[in-house]
Amino acid sequence: MTNSLPRLLWLTQGSSPKLPSQRLRVLEMLPLLAADFEQAHCPAPTTIMQVWRMRRQLRAADVVILQKELVSLAVLTLIRHFARQLTYDFDDAVHLRLLADGSCRASRKRSRRFAAICRAADLVIAGNSILAAEAECAGCRRVAILPTGVPLPTASYPPPPADTPVRLGWIGTDVNLPYIEALEPIFLQLQSEGLVFSLHVMAGRAPRFRQFAAVEFLPWSASAEEAFLASLDVGLMPLADNAHTRGKCAYKALRYMSLSKPVVVSDVGVNAEWTAGTGFAATTEAEMSDALRKLIISGTLRTQMGAIGSQRVAREFARPVLATRLRDLLLSICQTSRG
Repeated sequence: MTNSLPRLLWLTQGSSPKLPSQRLRVLEMLPLLAADFEQAHCPAPTTIMQVWRMRRQLRAADVVILQKELVSLAVLTLIRHFARQLTYDFDDAVHLRLLADGSCRASRKRSRRFAAICRAADLVIAGNSILAAEAECAGCRRVAILPTGVPLPTASYPPPPADTPVRLGWIGTDVNLPYIEALEPIFLQLQSEGLVFSLHVMAGRAPRFRQFAAVEFLPWSASAEEAFLASLDVGLMPLADNAHTRGKCAYKALRYMSLSKPVVVSDVGVNAEWTAGTGFAATTEAEMSDALRKLIISGTLRTQMGAIGSQRVAREFARPVLATRLRDLLLSICQTSRG
């Protein structure tokens, strides 16, 4: 029996560290797992030749973790041949094809690949219960639910000044900007009622509104993200309701909550469950408008809900908490590999 640390090989989705899933579910978890595992990571192979070239790495690892990538059946078969134990990790409805307008449609190719990976894996790690159910329907042998870990604040931030407009905020990727842009009629209505607020957006581009002008835009950067979120009064996570958005893991809302911000989310997927008591989950424009109105008017309500949110994140969704759960899952697989 060897006394060396178990070896993990992460096969990541793409090579860019800017991809949210790779950054949040792999790269930022590596340091928290370093005491228990030897780790290596590289982009998932997409051809048989690439798998063949890395066969020694695959054989040497106690656990190979395929992160989100839907590899072809031929590539999967060869990875499975070389890997002692195979884990699949995903945090989106990867079996669907996402369209440019934010809608989705069924994809026979993606569904076939997803099902094959789930059946081949010794363990599937899903970002929420809805995704876990999809993996079970696909025929996986074992599935575990692991939300995406949220970093805790690295500094203490003063609350936003009480004598300035209430700062509503949104952060996200450009593909999701249409969801915040769709709230323009609500923003205009609230302004017409005399409510004083501004919208602050951090993304790859500025939102495009026809009339609403009380907007400040900041280009996204990892180093500026925490300070931006800390400057907000209320965090927003609007979504359309479709099969793709129901698979989302509420990370944006949890990130607001970690910095003691109340949230207003669309009641889609796990949003309402994971943010209960920390803000409002809306199913209609009227509910969204009413939620924003209440939080703009009441600083006391914002403070109360923000405190509940930060406590819940620290208890259930903080990165160290979920790293411990991930460690235990992977160690259980490693024991099978070495047994």
